[in-house]
Amino acid sequence: MWRRWMVGVGLIGALACAGMGAAVAERWADTFESAAALGVSYSDITDAETNATCGVASGWGVRTTGTTSQKYYGTFLYAPGSPAIVSEYLRVRFTLDHASTAESGYGNSLFELRGATNNWFVSLYHGVGAGADRSVLEAYSVAESMSTPVATSSTGVIVPASWQTIEMEVWFSTDDGFGGPNSDGRIRVTVDSLEVINATGIMVQSTGGFPNATASVLFGPMGNGDNIGIYDTPAGTNWVDIADFVNVPVNSAHFPGGRARVLCELWTGAGSPAATIQARLYNAEDDVSVGESVEVTSETPVTADFPVTLTAGTRRYRAQVTSVPSGVELFYAGAGIMP
Repeated sequence: MWRRWMVGVGLIGALACAGMGAAVAERWADTFESAAALGVSYSDITDAETNATCGVASGWGVRTTGTTSQKYYGTFLYAPGSPAIVSEYLRVRFTLDHASTAESGYGNSLFELRGATNNWFVSLYHGVGAGADRSVLEAYSVAESMSTPVATSSTGVIVPASWQTIEMEVWFSTDDGFGGPNSDGRIRVTVDSLEVINATGIMVQSTGGFPNATASVLFGPMGNGDNIGIYDTPAGTNWVDIADFVNVPVNSAHFPGGRARVLCELWTGAGSPAATIQARLYNAEDDVSVGESVEVTSETPVTADFPVTLTAGTRRYRAQVTSVPSGVELFYAGAGIMP
């Protein structure tokens, strides 16, 4: 396995490394069809339980329980264990019906992404609205403010007692060089695939510093819920991040004309002889690929070094892979970015 630091040309040099690891897009999913008690996979459970008829199409799901107030504020926590989810992007999804919005409280967290010290750093509130209205969503980032939302949806995006799928996407901020976040983070929220919040140019950072790590995700159904998902790649893409690639800032000025190479080996998991794998270097700040490898069909490591043209200036890059067909195990071993 290649795992070494590579120093580029220039006064400081450009550092990047990649270890070998399976590419992971889906970090957690739960349809609740296993009929397992909530405590099997979740912790910090408050007034919530699984149930055979509370899900979509009257199947298995999760619901809040107790008094009107308890149903409104009920929550449960998913913690992936050690290590935390280290990713500069995270997407969480939950299908729910908001059947318990009668409480007069201000609102409650639908999603809450927390750092390792259990201090949350991104939250999406629901059950928000003026007077009796509970149809508004609000997004918070503690890096910006603990009390002021970074963005608020319009009235009416939530329809109580109607099944809706809500997704929150988080692009975490880059390091400002002093251990704090730059104002280049983003929070985007959709309801049934329609965008209702898009907060850009904000500070979004875990409380534990860089790299950004999510130690747990809190869920609050405010009624009945089903089909939870946590992902580290955007929806609708087949490209997935190499889990342990260290995407430190790279300055194109350290490479003549911005031209560089990515040194890597690619292969697929056993039992997928017809699958192809391809790698690319992705500029995560400008959302653009700067170079791609040839396609490789092999269950053993094959050299697939490829040229890249770095974006002018200093940017963070990710090593990513894709496959045809999807759903196979993918592996990448790399020495990093070289002149």
